[in-house]
Amino acid sequence: IDSVTYLERIFDVLEEPLVIENKKDAVKLDIKGQVKFENVHFGYGDHEVLSNVSFEIKPGENIAIVGETGAGKSTLISLIARYYDVKKGKILIDGVDIRDIDLHCLRSQVNVMSQDNYVYSRSIFDNIAYGRDNISLEEVINICKVMGIHDWISSLTNGYDTILHNNGKDVSTGQRQLMCFARTILADPKILILDEATSNVDLRTEKQIQKATKLLLENR
Repeated sequence: IDSVTYLERIFDVLEEPLVIENKKDAVKLDIKGQVKFENVHFGYGDHEVLSNVSFEIKPGENIAIVGETGAGKSTLISLIARYYDVKKGKILIDGVDIRDIDLHCLRSQVNVMSQDNYVYSRSIFDNIAYGRDNISLEEVINICKVMGIHDWISSLTNGYDTILHNNGKDVSTGQRQLMCFARTILADPKILILDEATSNVDLRTEKQIQKATKLLLENR
């Protein structure tokens, strides 16, 4: 019965109509990194979350968005990645309305790392290299050294060929988060967004992520 229920839910999702679609003349953009909100309004149903929001982030700039729970921080992120469209106003990346940018082009250059990241039932190497073609073991190792997890991975019987199971339940939360961060950096995003990415890890792991972020994001 449980399996049937899960299948019904999956089919319900698959049958949902597409809300966000590509324009026929969508442009492909090599993103530099300027993000600009112009009088943006957005809400879920009748509940308005963002009202007349305007700000600008310049290429190479690092900013923090802070606010209480429910203030709309994650909503801002969803709008930048165009998981939703604004109700009023517009969002520009490098001066181009994101509704005019090819979706694959946009989302391949905007990477969001959240506090809950998924680990696939594949090898550690496959998980870190996920989404990138022709990535060498050496490149993965170099990233893992910066993240401080190479020695741990090397100590495993099968090293980078170790198969992970059940969303990485066989490794610690911190190790899983560091692997996911390595995957995010290896994807080489033009815009990197951390959505409370260290809230579920211990202080030592948080410091590792902060140190690695500083090193890896130089000149970006």
